[in-house]
Amino acid sequence: MARRAELVALNVEDFSFMEDGSGRAMIRRSKTDQAGEGSKAYLSPDTVGYLKTWLRSSKEVSGHSIRVEATQDMLALNIDLVSVMQAGRWKTTAMPMRYGEDIRAGLGGMARTAKAQGRVK
Repeated sequence: MARRAELVALNVEDFSFMEDGSGRAMIRRSKTDQAGEGSKAYLSPDTVGYLKTWLRSSKEVSGHSIRVEATQDMLALNIDLVSVMQAGRWKTTAMPMRYGEDIRAGLGGMARTAKAQGRVK
């Protein structure tokens, strides 16, 4: 029954897992604990299972990697760089060009030449 602000404030180190399969979450500060004394919240074994699955998969995805992959997806669809920059709110081409380096190489002049010459399937 955590509040939204309490959930988004949780860090990995705020979780502990018990031998019986349950867990605990350290709520460090809340609407009713402005002094930050903190309290422990119980996590059922089902919740711990979901949390562990999420923690395993979240190591592969960061907030930043979503931004990188979205840039790569747009470039792979041949969306123009200005539109990619607008979507990512970039003022210069530096970052979207870097994020899309592999994609751009695969869509560039040499790649198109190889395809046109039948050297790429």
